[in-house]
Amino acid sequence: MAKGICANHLENGDVNNVRVDYGNGMIMDIDVDDYIQKEILPDYNQLPDCSAALVKEDESQ
Repeated sequence: MAKGICANHLENGDVNNVRVDYGNGMIMDIDVDDYIQKEILPDYNQLPDCSAALVKEDESQ
């Protein structure tokens, strides 16, 4: 089942797209409106920010 990994936010804090893991190694960024229509994860506001997630990975290396 597809699930949201993280969200990309605009400067005002609104979510503009969501990175979704469809399984089988397929990861795509989709527009937040498409994401809501597909109802993959209704509460996308709880997803971490994608840029923040990348920073955490870099620190661990």
